[in-house]
Amino acid sequence: MKTSKITLSALTLSFLLIAGSCSNDDDGDGPNPNPNPGGKTCLITQENDGDGHVEIKYEYDSKNRLTKVSDFDDAGKLDEYSTIAYNTDKVVVTNFDDDNSKEGEFTYTIGANGYASKGEWTETYEEDGFTYTGVIVVTYQYDGAGYLAKSVMETTVTSTDPENPGPFKSRLTTENTYTGGNLTASKNTNEILGDMPFTSVSNSTYEYYTDKEDNRGSGSNIRFFLGKGSKNLVKKETHTSEGGSNSIEYTYEINGDKQVTKETSKVGTDTSVTSYIYTCK
Repeated sequence: MKTSKITLSALTLSFLLIAGSCSNDDDGDGPNPNPNPGGKTCLITQENDGDGHVEIKYEYDSKNRLTKVSDFDDAGKLDEYSTIAYNTDKVVVTNFDDDNSKEGEFTYTIGANGYASKGEWTETYEEDGFTYTGVIVVTYQYDGAGYLAKSVMETTVTSTDPENPGPFKSRLTTENTYTGGNLTASKNTNEILGDMPFTSVSNSTYEYYTDKEDNRGSGSNIRFFLGKGSKNLVKKETHTSEGGSNSIEYTYEINGDKQVTKETSKVGTDTSVTSYIYTCK
């Protein structure tokens, strides 16, 4: 259990970043602001839940690049936030808790194609008087069209606990398939390495509204440097593993400027609503 804290936080972050292939960005050289028919540049600055409570806020620089993402709890209180800094060949994402304490830092190496070739994360925490350190390295591969085709995340955890010093190693491999400009399938292979190896495989498939483009762009994420995103809005996604399968169905509300203003997702009888607020200039 002690080794899982870093692994899970890294898995969560990596999943969010890898999942950026579902978000639209045709150029790969920066955010893809949502242009409306009036010729203005529109960026998502806030996401609210179904009751109108703020969930996420986004901040940008003068180049329309995302610089800060803040997450809020159900009571509207700041839960955690991330800052994003840009250099010529690096993008650094730093995570903080609600007390402004640094939790970890993910550094992306940007290749000549404008996309990340590698991501590196290091996190250290104390538990039961011992220090645990996790090092995560993710490599990214793209197809000829600029879509994220494969990522491999390797995690190593060590401890000052003499009874459990490690290293504990794991590997998560994600392989993506695209059809007609959309991510249609994803295979995840999770391996626990070492003396007692274990492997599990899960698969995801995606269906789309082919008549509705996903023009939310990177105004809703920090993943524009992980390849081109899907062209259309997701209609249904199905996730299958050894434990079974589940599906998520999506519907949307779109305004006169063709901006997605509301997304409703449904899992069985459970429904979740996200509304989007834009700032245009």
